[in-house]
Amino acid sequence: MEHVERLRQYGVPFRSYLDAGRHLVRLALPGVLVHVPLAALSLLALTVAAGGSAAVVNQRFQLIGTSDAPILIWTVVLAAVALAGEIVVFPATVIIAAGHLVDRHVAPIEALRATVRRLRPCSSCSWWARWRSGRPRPRGPAC
Repeated sequence: MEHVERLRQYGVPFRSYLDAGRHLVRLALPGVLVHVPLAALSLLALTVAAGGSAAVVNQRFQLIGTSDAPILIWTVVLAAVALAGEIVVFPATVIIAAGHLVDRHVAPIEALRATVRRLRPCSSCSWWARWRSGRPRPRGPAC
């Protein structure tokens, strides 16, 4: 316990939290760059899907008299787009964190570009390419 008390005396935990917070801002940028525009577009799509039947009642947003189909479609599309955005954001964050480990600065835009480039499947692994060519599914490990 003496060791921990000595570290606390010099403010080591507090300085380590500050250092981690400084890196956290840069690691959060890919998520902000992807999810903020998606949130804005989803709110615009909600206004179209609601079709004028949205109202503020008792200081709360409510949908009045809407059919369930447009709202269900809006929800499914929004969930699919958010999942696609997260598939891009998570590897980009890992790229930036790995850059920190090796003392190299990786810009968030460059990390997102690299992630999108890496997401394209190779032609031998793509089920669409196999289906188009009429070849059977290969046996053994996937590439």
